[in-house]
Amino acid sequence: EFALYAHTPYYYLLPGFANVSKHAHFNASVHQPPESVIEFLVSPNNPDGRRLAPTYANAAAIVHDACFDWPSYTDVIEPSPFDLTIYSLSKLTGHSGSRLGVGHCA
Repeated sequence: EFALYAHTPYYYLLPGFANVSKHAHFNASVHQPPESVIEFLVSPNNPDGRRLAPTYANAAAIVHDACFDWPSYTDVIEPSPFDLTIYSLSKLTGHSGSRLGVGHCA
């Protein structure tokens, strides 16, 4: 069983994503064994643009939501160090709040 973790503030639908699987649950506590955590990281942060590091560097998996780091806004010059990176088309197409886009695995 895995705990889905996200640093606050997080996307409001994120706790519901964990309920899709019977093997995961949402838990915002930072006191969990890293090998049982799938961390959902939104970076750069909105609205201040800070680059955030994962809370669980040794997590079972790190999903990087790069919604505000789409190549049309900034150059992507190196491969992502995360297990899965999601690029959103929602800002580019005026569908803010949705997660319509593409992803790639490390």
